[in-house]
Amino acid sequence: MTFNNTFVMSSFTAMLLVTPCVSGCGGDGRVAISGSVTLDGKPVEKGSISFQPEDGIGPGTGAEIKGGCYEITGAAAATPGRKKVSITAVRKTGKQIAAGMPFPSGTMIDEEVTVPPRGMRLAPTYPAEVTAGKKNELDFKLTSK
Repeated sequence: MTFNNTFVMSSFTAMLLVTPCVSGCGGDGRVAISGSVTLDGKPVEKGSISFQPEDGIGPGTGAEIKGGCYEITGAAAATPGRKKVSITAVRKTGKQIAAGMPFPSGTMIDEEVTVPPRGMRLAPTYPAEVTAGKKNELDFKLTSK
């Protein structure tokens, strides 16, 4: 399945599962966040996730998604409160395409597309609550239909 710019991101749905973990928070009030991200039931192999304050006040944070998982800890950990979460997934289309420069002529690589597609004006956001005093486990199950 390939996605194009006519793909309507508002059709994306997210189910947020919050499961507390036994872990402390940092001395500066920031708390660690980790979890999984799936798209149509399959782990998002590559991508990014961003947590921004819902009220627009204070620092945001984010991380790379690798193998369906992400983790935000240490100095990048989040401040507690309500967040708007943005997710970009990279998925393989199953096609091979010419690699182009600087690779030798004839080199083929896996074609990848981003979800939401690059250039889309508004990416969907998902609500989340980051709770003080513990590590937050936030899983996102996205669908493209």
